Amino acid sequence: MKLRRVNPSSIQVPEVRVTARMDEDTATQFQASVATAGIDEPIKVYEVEGKLWLSDGKHRLQEALRLALPLVDVYVREGTMVDVLCNNMMSGHLRGKHPVSEMVKVIEQLYAVHKIGIEDIVKRTGLTQAYVENLILVSELTPMCRAYLDEDKIKPFAAFALTRIKDPALQETVCMQQAQYA
Repeated sequence: MKLRRVNPSSIQVPEVRVTARMDEDTATQFQASVATAGIDEPIKVYEVEGKLWLSDGKHRLQEALRLALPLVDVYVREGTMVDVLCNNMMSGHLRGKHPVSEMVKVIEQLYAVHKIGIEDIVKRTGLTQAYVENLILVSELTPMCRAYLDEDKIKPFAAFALTRIKDPALQETVCMQQAQYA
């Protein structure tokens, strides 16, 4: 890992990623902190085919761009998009509150698009095999059920349970009932 100073606008953000959430008060304090004290922890990126891809530090990057900072410190590793996604998922999952649906999307991208096996995802992220398997199953829920998970109308445990229902209409009916009575 190398420390570099780069223009923040040169950093690309993957479309599918895990991003921690802050409440409004924390976000305001974060913005004020960056504006007065700067960014105290380097942003983490991977260099993939000559381009810098964000793996950790989206809020720091957004603030750097908002403040029009000419350069920011970044830790750069050589790697692939799989490395970017795995590192993002690992660091994002460990750092704070984020929608489970984002974890599902990253797992789906790794498993279905990049053809990375469950064991490799587990090894690269530190997540348990059961958790990764459940996220893969959740990626197969109907769009409505996934939207309910996104909107926090159902909890991850309920989403995992819904994966056992193979009939899409019944899956959605049970999902709506779960949301109503949860």
